[in-house]
Amino acid sequence: MPDARPRRTAISARRPSLLVVTTTFPRRDNDPVPARFVLDLCVALRDEFDVTVLAPHDPDAAFAETLEGVGVRRFAYFVPRSAQFLCDGRGILPNIRTGPLGKAQAPALVLAQRFAVARLLRERRFDLVHSHWLVPSGWNTATVARRARVPHIHTLHSSDLHLLRRVPGGRGIVERILASTHALFVVSSYLKKLLEELVRRPVEATVLPMGVWAPKEASAAEHVPSAKLLYVGKLIEVKGVTHFLHAMPHVIARVPNATLDVVGGGDLSVPLQREARELGIGHAVRFHGALPNKALAPFYAEADAVVVPSIVTPRGETEGMPVVILEALASGCPVVASNVGSLSDAIADGVNGFLANPADPADLADKIVQVLTHADPAALRRAARASGLRYDWKQIAGAYARVYRSLLAGGQGAISSP
Repeated sequence: MPDARPRRTAISARRPSLLVVTTTFPRRDNDPVPARFVLDLCVALRDEFDVTVLAPHDPDAAFAETLEGVGVRRFAYFVPRSAQFLCDGRGILPNIRTGPLGKAQAPALVLAQRFAVARLLRERRFDLVHSHWLVPSGWNTATVARRARVPHIHTLHSSDLHLLRRVPGGRGIVERILASTHALFVVSSYLKKLLEELVRRPVEATVLPMGVWAPKEASAAEHVPSAKLLYVGKLIEVKGVTHFLHAMPHVIARVPNATLDVVGGGDLSVPLQREARELGIGHAVRFHGALPNKALAPFYAEADAVVVPSIVTPRGETEGMPVVILEALASGCPVVASNVGSLSDAIADGVNGFLANPADPADLADKIVQVLTHADPAALRRAARASGLRYDWKQIAGAYARVYRSLLAGGQGAISSP
């Protein structure tokens, strides 16, 4: 168990100060590439906590700024700075795999982040520090925060755990992080199961996905079905978009006016566009590229279903809990998702969407057609909206804030000692 006597500061007359350490963060306002859920959580917490985010620098970013009321500090991790690309939002692991330059930036990122966390904790007396992703943020922050006697909270996502399950010494790294963590959050029950399998013991943790800003409620009866399908997310292997494209001819054969909007970018963008043409569905599929989160509302409102065709890769990697599922549900849009990981945590099959076999275009097409030809589409949309509201940022941030307050009062969060 971590030191139960974290450094105490006088906080009664001010908002408690929170340092958030992450490697994925918007590089500028309305940045369409990196996932923004860390920023959204900070925005939801800012009224009660004085939040500062420490993130990697990018050639397209400022070293210090304020984004949506949240203070942001960035650190350089490679020379020349113009060559930094590891944390550009496309995914650290995919970027490492691009070649020698990506591999060279990985150890530099680890060391630069550790120095940056230590420097910031020396410069300012933070009451709490919260890291996202086990490596490098959890590893670096747990070590530095323990020495500084600042309570450490960690959120485990997905790719970090899959990596540590494969590499030699991964179990030891995770044990070291847990030993210096006062409270642990895991974004899905499936990842908690994998974590416990890795460390070979039960681990106390709060299973809580990231949240969404629930849009203003619209009447499900106002939606006019038009056979519009929507995919939102990175165009990378684990997302399984190729299987979605292969499902589309089956869908169109049964629902001839079906169309697909693809919102997102990634390494597979050009190959997927070529694949759509080769499958003869180019006329029905529109690729919009990456769009800022604020531009997604009309897509959700018009779609008859959001499709999340995730797979388990040959490396054993799969999704934690894609935020797009929660955004779609909160918008009142049913979801068709692969039955992998913990996606079934959010999807009640036949109630607010449907679950399909992963990497199975025929089954995926069948589930999509079930939504497009549903006898009561308004009931599906009402159920989707009701389930999505459970993940409103006010609810998610409230759970984090309760743990923060407990630690500030001298309590312990949810974490087992090795």
